[in-house]
Amino acid sequence: MALWSNLVKKILPTVSPPQAALYVGVARPQVEGVGVHLGRIADEATAAVARGMRNVSDGLQKSQAPAGLASTATMVLAKGLDRTGKYLETAGYHGAVGEVGKMVKKNPLPFLAVGLGLAFLVGRATKSRA
Repeated sequence: MALWSNLVKKILPTVSPPQAALYVGVARPQVEGVGVHLGRIADEATAAVARGMRNVSDGLQKSQAPAGLASTATMVLAKGLDRTGKYLETAGYHGAVGEVGKMVKKNPLPFLAVGLGLAFLVGRATKSRA
């Protein structure tokens, strides 16, 4: 970080406004291209997760568990995985992130509580190993 800031401090005063505009004009399409590429990677990863969820769901639904509480729980889990997998396949990464963003804006306290709980658990796990 210090190396980068020193480099910027040395170069920035020597660049004229027209040169800076030229550099920005050259860099902008490259940065946009990286963003598009990362978006494609995220969509492909989301599709792979969705396929995996649906495959697990199919395996659970085909399993022959004896009737009872475990069988009912397995079927509920399988149906939930199937629905979530279908949703991810249709909405994709950006749709799912947008939905989560809407939920966080609408109900921020549950998400804050979950975040604090996870932070606490991670802190306890790393503390016990140190």
